[in-house]
Amino acid sequence: RGSSTSKTNTSSDHPHPGAESEELEIQQKNNIPLEIANQIVSQAAAGKEFAVYVVIPMFPEGNPKDDAIQQILYWQWNTLSLMYKVVAEGLARHGLAHLHPCDYLNFFCLGAREPLI
Repeated sequence: RGSSTSKTNTSSDHPHPGAESEELEIQQKNNIPLEIANQIVSQAAAGKEFAVYVVIPMFPEGNPKDDAIQQILYWQWNTLSLMYKVVAEGLARHGLAHLHPCDYLNFFCLGAREPLI
């Protein structure tokens, strides 16, 4: 299994300090997103039609202002960003930089919000 990134990140690549260590933390704690991203790259490199559609809740249960909910949303966003990055770098590595990660990886956030009481 290949490396998930093709270059070493610098803090200037990220909107906030510590992002590189956060990517490493995501990679160490949950390898399913990376397996999905690597499978996308593998299929694209083989010239096969392949798409992944991920459906996630728009609003986790609970008060959206609570720290726990904010942490869920924060790590969810970081995981999505990492997956798109892995796919983009993988496509470029295989000479497919003209393709966009959204051609293969799409996230849909479904939800209805009831008013908080």
